[in-house]
Amino acid sequence: MFLDISTAANFVNVRVLAGDRKQGYNFHSIKLERNIPMNPKDRYQKERAEAKEQRQVHIIQSAKAVFLRKGIERSTMNDIAEEANIGIATLFRYFPKKEQLARLIVVQVMNETRDVFNQISEMQGTCLDKMEQLLDYFISFMNKDSNLGVIIFEDLLNGAVHSSLDAAQLEEINVVQRSISAEFNKIIMQGERDGTVRRDIQPRELLTTVINAFGLFSSKLSLHQNIPMLEADVEPRQQLMLMKQMILHYIKPPVML
Repeated sequence: MFLDISTAANFVNVRVLAGDRKQGYNFHSIKLERNIPMNPKDRYQKERAEAKEQRQVHIIQSAKAVFLRKGIERSTMNDIAEEANIGIATLFRYFPKKEQLARLIVVQVMNETRDVFNQISEMQGTCLDKMEQLLDYFISFMNKDSNLGVIIFEDLLNGAVHSSLDAAQLEEINVVQRSISAEFNKIIMQGERDGTVRRDIQPRELLTTVINAFGLFSSKLSLHQNIPMLEADVEPRQQLMLMKQMILHYIKPPVML
């Protein structure tokens, strides 16, 4: 056996020649991290950076809780500072404007939505299977943990987010919106190929209309639960499940008699 050891700033590289005459000899490389003591100045800067990152994460989580209760437009920086249990001056050092927090959280939530659409578009199954998964995703808005996405969706619709952002910040949101559309387009194109959705209506028009309508309906139900003018409403989740079944039945190819 032969050892070849070399050192770098943070690693020790060990090359081991092992084997025998019959099987042959091969080098195997192992990289070992060097445990180098950090000098006091570097340690202080590292700990300070980590504490700042933790404080920033805490502020973002607090802002999410406030936005969930009050919506983005009605929330104030004082609300967020109180939720985070920090002084307003500390909050302004991290985020000078509420809009910066709102944009960051909007992009986070939209990226999560993009990831869901991507997972569904890449899964095994037909276009119809994937449409059912998308409808189930919107039904999940009824869960309390998903309501922040609904509130952000509402604020995007009524312009509460867009009105406070500059062109570059709006483009950041638009990029994520386009990426969500790109994932949905994959499902539409599959529907055009696999024949699991009806062809008498253009699949692109059919599926886009269905998702837009169901998304709006599920969002409104999760926020408002029921229409006040009706005395005997059906439980909101049951309404969504019924509508889901009606949609899936409608978008299937008609049965030829």
